[in-house]
Amino acid sequence: MPRTSSTPIDPGEQEFVTFDFAPGLSPGVIINSIVGVTCAVISGTDANPQSRVLGPPSIVASPTTGAAKVAVEQLVGNMLAGVTYQLQAVVSCSDNQQLSLRWNLPCSQPPGT
Repeated sequence: MPRTSSTPIDPGEQEFVTFDFAPGLSPGVIINSIVGVTCAVISGTDANPQSRVLGPPSIVASPTTGAAKVAVEQLVGNMLAGVTYQLQAVVSCSDNQQLSLRWNLPCSQPPGT
């Protein structure tokens, strides 16, 4: 199941994250295209944070409302312990808006490893 919250990700783990634009869209508005998904460092050190974005993003249904074509799913992973990343998705919508969602994703080593 795609990640929809920013609980810590483990180093080396790969999983899908979901950017749900549904709450901010008017009824009937959909995502026409994905402008981009980026990854930046908020704290810690990673010389190449964009390499944590794995493969192309997809336009998917909202995990909260079920409405089609109002969310973006992106595989991310191989992150570095001790780094907090900011993921951002930018989309173009059917009502000519360009919208952005961001959230922070900390990476931490699991206890006992």
